Amino acid sequence: MLEKEGEKMHCVLIVEDDSDINNFINDYFVIKGYATIQAFSGTEGLLRLKSEKNICCVILDLMLPGISGEEIIQEIRKVSDVPIITVSAKNEEEAKIEVLKLGADDFLLKPFNLEELQLKVERNIQKYLNQQVSYKKNEEFKNIILNQDTREVFVGGQNVYFTSKEFDILMLLIQNPNKVISKEKIFKEVWHEDYCIDTQTVTVHIKNIRKKIKEINPTTPTIETVWGIGFKIC
Repeated sequence: MLEKEGEKMHCVLIVEDDSDINNFINDYFVIKGYATIQAFSGTEGLLRLKSEKNICCVILDLMLPGISGEEIIQEIRKVSDVPIITVSAKNEEEAKIEVLKLGADDFLLKPFNLEELQLKVERNIQKYLNQQVSYKKNEEFKNIILNQDTREVFVGGQNVYFTSKEFDILMLLIQNPNKVISKEKIFKEVWHEDYCIDTQTVTVHIKNIRKKIKEINPTTPTIETVWGIGFKIC
């Protein structure tokens, strides 16, 4: 849902080297009431993201000259949780899994429907903006602390960067300690979907969370897999 008239429009950064496709996406989102910024290379995309402070979502082609889309995702995730919707002609399941591992929020295969792209953008923008709202308290589990105001994670007192979806998954598990949460429930709660269409995405994010925690403190409580059901933190 776009913001009401008189309020600031949601701004989308489009990073696509094919000018026809870039303009096609741009014209559609402008008609739909979005503010847009166009970039025709990875380098330009990163520069625009750093200079423009009101970007709410990035539509990113993976097959770019120079800096690849995968490299751009990594660079963005060093400094920002802004949603990243990747678009690519790569049809391999491994390609989708890889970009999700790197921190992308969604994946769309070319050729794509612009209405579907808009729905993905809207959903991720709304989630992103909701995350900017302050929450009431910290959540703690043993030596892991999640600050809901700043969305920071501390492991053994050390600040560890987590993507927005990694944070939400960890929050869900910590709010339900020693309780098995199914992959389907995690997907529905974190991705705000009525139906779970991709449990592999959840598995990838769980793997990333485990790795980040263990790199700081190997003895920290971690997330256990309950085969055939889901995950629990204990």
